[in-house]
Amino acid sequence: MVVVTILIVAGAAYLAGTLASHPGPATTQTTKLGTSSIACTVTGEGFLLLKVLNSSNDRPIGALPIQIEAQYPACATNPPHIDDLGPFDTNASGFLPLSGPFNWFYLTANYDDGSYSVNATVSAGAVTCVTLAMPTGSENITQYCNPAEYFAR
Repeated sequence: MVVVTILIVAGAAYLAGTLASHPGPATTQTTKLGTSSIACTVTGEGFLLLKVLNSSNDRPIGALPIQIEAQYPACATNPPHIDDLGPFDTNASGFLPLSGPFNWFYLTANYDDGSYSVNATVSAGAVTCVTLAMPTGSENITQYCNPAEYFAR
């Protein structure tokens, strides 16, 4: 329990430091439409912290590849679009932190013989916490969460 608490606090400290280092306007996204480019100003990055658990024993599932797609927000003259960010593995504690100028993350994992998906919205400058339990497929999503409190439950 002490190790899990330390990992949660360390993860929360990491996210707090990341949030503090990305204030205000974060990036300008340029999208190609035909032969012209339209610049969109993204007001800040959103953060998502995913934890994957084995629902049979509540143990974290580490080194699990998670396929990630993310949706960029729309501009006044540009529709939203989705980018394939590729697979990323959960760490040994079952965590996967994600951030970027996105407003949705679409996450898919294959475990045993099943495929599990969870979609979560994120807000600029805020943290969304997601727990995905397999093989039941149950999910819990909380926007504007405090990771230390959320994962200590």
